[in-house]
Amino acid sequence: MKRTMIQKTGDFLLGKGFYIVLFLCVSTIGVSGYYLFQSVTPNTTSNLVEPVTANPKVTIPDPKPVAPKPKPEPKPVEPKKVEQAKVPVAPTVQPTTPPKKEAPAVYTWPVKGDIIRPFDGEALSFDETMGDWRTHTALDIRAAVGTNVLATSAGTIHSVLTDDMMGTTVVIDHGNGVISVLSNL
Repeated sequence: MKRTMIQKTGDFLLGKGFYIVLFLCVSTIGVSGYYLFQSVTPNTTSNLVEPVTANPKVTIPDPKPVAPKPKPEPKPVEPKKVEQAKVPVAPTVQPTTPPKKEAPAVYTWPVKGDIIRPFDGEALSFDETMGDWRTHTALDIRAAVGTNVLATSAGTIHSVLTDDMMGTTVVIDHGNGVISVLSNL
């Protein structure tokens, strides 16, 4: 049975030819790496360049001096006479009653509804909206459109903004470093 040229080539590549091709590939990578390394590192042996000297025929003209613009003088301000009010100084009075303690803060749910995603700042969970894995540092509560959302506790509205990803967002400062953020309203 006569073997075709393709079969002979295949047998050669499976035998000794495999090692020859492997050697050629490794050699090519080595030579490429050598030339790449030579082109990146500075050549320290070719410091035989003569220093550049100034050409005496070339002159740089001096720029024309520009006179500074005079600054306008400030207009004089006439002093106004101000009468100092005489206020009687009251003696310092010590409080007789102890200061009132602040009532403890009361926190409530902003809206009633099912919890869609719980708060978890450590474990990664799949975010269907963004299509990736991330921590979820919020609490998602399902509510019908038009449901009133209340502040979680008494406080001052710090800001109201519209965010592309978080929708209408209200930031409330409850004091003592406590801040609540109500998003997707």
